[in-house]
Amino acid sequence: MSEPTLHAISGVPLEEFVADPYPYYHRLRSETPTYRDAESGAWIVTRYADAGAILRDARFVAQKPFFNEPELERLQQISERWMVLRDPPAHTRLRRLVNHAFTPRIVENLGPHIEHMVGQMLDRVQAAGSMELIHDLAFPLPVAVIAHMLGVPPDRHADFKRWSEALANLS
Repeated sequence: MSEPTLHAISGVPLEEFVADPYPYYHRLRSETPTYRDAESGAWIVTRYADAGAILRDARFVAQKPFFNEPELERLQQISERWMVLRDPPAHTRLRRLVNHAFTPRIVENLGPHIEHMVGQMLDRVQAAGSMELIHDLAFPLPVAVIAHMLGVPPDRHADFKRWSEALANLS
């Protein structure tokens, strides 16, 4: 028997799944909480407790080849340096460094700037007459905040957002 795919487990057309995935997520959590997706080769873990247990278990490591295709070898070398794909102690060391950028004072001082960015984003969706929450606010806001924190000039924010989207869509 072949390994299941997300489509096979959800049992619905992709368009329907994308339009409202939550009933299928519920079904996955109750009927197939852990499985290996045949298309991507990834393990899908749908319950919070199971995911937490895996993240705390040293037998599960992040530093595995993320890109197995030979033409993506350079991207694999670069991704091996990403904090989220590192295991302790390297992950711990990098996280400790990053935490210095997120002290309560720094985050509090970002408040007015974040409010301004949200206002600009909401002005754009109001002018458009509709809003898609993820596309128009939930994804671009953290990208804009991080770009600001890194000192990316405002005229390069569109590039930074495009690069972030490209990285987020790698799989």
